Amino acid sequence: MTRPTYGTIVLLLLAWCMVPPSVCAQESDDLETMDIAQLMEVRVTTASRRPDRLSRVAGAVSVITEEDIARSGASSIPEALQLVPGVHVTRMDTDKWAVGIRGFSNMFGNKQLVLINGRPITSPTFTGVFWNNQAVPLSTIKRIEVVRGVWTSLWGADSFNGVINIITKTAAEMNGGTSVTRVGTEGLEQTLSYGMHVDQDTDVAFFGKGSYSDGLSMRSPDGSARSTQEWKQGSTGLRVDWDNAFTDTLSFEAAGALTRSEDGAGVMRPKYPAGFSNENHSGYMQFTWDRRTGLDAGVRFRTSYSADGMSMGDFRGVVNLVDMEVLHAMLQNGSHRFTWGVGTRVAWDDFDASDHIRIEENQNTRFDANAFVQDRITLHDDDLFLILGLKLDYRDSGFLGLQPTARLLYTKDNQELWIAASHARRSPDRWSEDGSYRIDYQGHTYTLENPGGLKNERLYSLEAGYRQIISPQLEFDISTYVNHYDSMTHISYDESTYTATVDNDMWGTAYGMEAAADWKLKERLTLRPSLGVLVQNIRGGDEEWTRHNPTGDPIYEAKLFSMLDILPEVGFNTLLQYRACPTEDDFDPTFTVDASLSWQARQDLKLELIGQNIFDDNDKSSPLENDPSFSVRATWKF
Repeated sequence: MTRPTYGTIVLLLLAWCMVPPSVCAQESDDLETMDIAQLMEVRVTTASRRPDRLSRVAGAVSVITEEDIARSGASSIPEALQLVPGVHVTRMDTDKWAVGIRGFSNMFGNKQLVLINGRPITSPTFTGVFWNNQAVPLSTIKRIEVVRGVWTSLWGADSFNGVINIITKTAAEMNGGTSVTRVGTEGLEQTLSYGMHVDQDTDVAFFGKGSYSDGLSMRSPDGSARSTQEWKQGSTGLRVDWDNAFTDTLSFEAAGALTRSEDGAGVMRPKYPAGFSNENHSGYMQFTWDRRTGLDAGVRFRTSYSADGMSMGDFRGVVNLVDMEVLHAMLQNGSHRFTWGVGTRVAWDDFDASDHIRIEENQNTRFDANAFVQDRITLHDDDLFLILGLKLDYRDSGFLGLQPTARLLYTKDNQELWIAASHARRSPDRWSEDGSYRIDYQGHTYTLENPGGLKNERLYSLEAGYRQIISPQLEFDISTYVNHYDSMTHISYDESTYTATVDNDMWGTAYGMEAAADWKLKERLTLRPSLGVLVQNIRGGDEEWTRHNPTGDPIYEAKLFSMLDILPEVGFNTLLQYRACPTEDDFDPTFTVDASLSWQARQDLKLELIGQNIFDDNDKSSPLENDPSFSVRATWKF
């Protein structure tokens, strides 16, 4: 069967699934309210910086639950993010991922902010996320909130195209012991966690995780690149929660991780000779204090320290970050509900120059400050709201950015309609302005020299969306957007001198839509189809960027996540993904299938057989191809 045929089947299935059948409406009166209605009442925090019902959010929001993560068979956070419409995930190497929201998907993607319990893990130096350094065990994650679109009015310049907030379980929710063992063709992983009550108000939990992969499952068909091999990681951490049921909750978290590998540098830019040793160490501490001052109102203080060190061949460096913020979610005052906050962060780094990389200043300290305010104004009864927000970002480099947004929300009778207009600005990162390194491009080695004096990137966005609970078994969500980008940074190459420079002359427009449904077709079968369409008219990008992000032609991405309970104790889950740009000759379509079979052998023991990339199809964004992999996972509660 050819790839277009696969895509046709998936698209037809999505179209069929998104049409609410009359039978479903007839049966809804006879069935109890299912999880869909309850899901709309789940309180999310990322979209408003305070707990709000999902049915009261004026934006495109997806929530990946603990059950979703377990049933997807994912072994990493990027794999779990594949469940979200509008989020494109590509495995680039054994330990490297490219994650993008609404385009701009690359390994050092800097257009979305990533948080863990509100703590930013987007690097203040590289403004990207090193996913191979993140060692949060999936079994400790409670949910992942993904808001797509421009949220800079709440989260600042790093949240250009969206925010990913990973929320872990409290110590009380981790009470007891859990062992998760995964062994397969790619390697093995072992996680242990244990939580206990210290007294009536205090809980503590510990975790440890070890992982190994030989890296041999990823390969380059033409031999031009080599995968990272002998990848090993160990991590440990703890969490302590003190909860006074009346007013206060205090939480302390700390964790550390060490990663070692023999890096093939097959996808790295700059491109090192294959076989250099790579070592990364990271750690953090975070303290959070929540004080409740009323119904849906309170004050939060959060502060954290994190350090990330790297050693890649003869290049070494460390990045430190201290951040602090105070948030105040105020009580409703007439038709107004204010939320405001102030924050600051100090980042300092230290790098040693190497034969391949140098930076203008080996040591650098950067100070940022910010403040935001948001008002949700009730315009009519309890169904029409106007949300106005503004954030001020200040950086000691002289950047002063105003990030405004206006959102209108109408909600009534299990329906929501929202529109939004936003403006965002972000200053260049340290490596764009000060870094110098070598790049292998089209068979030649270029030396990248940064001229400095780069302008701020700008984004103007219009969004709209509609969400409806059609029946207790069917929920539908669609969002559309138009983004205009200006002064975007990219790399230009000079063939006469074999030098490269970072410029600000990439600009253009991207528009698209994402549609998703949550359909409990039968008592034991749930389907979650989604379809994303993205059209980018971006000018000025280098040839490699354009090859992976076609300009002027629509990119289609269809997903279908199904959860089937064959028996009460036996489940079968599949994730089908299809991505194509039919009118772009160089953009090969991909069709991937992941599947898992689970058996709840005992109340305290669950066994799973997991297959990933079963049909051996690969996203051509990476020069490395990923072989099909199979693993067995055992989860034991004690």
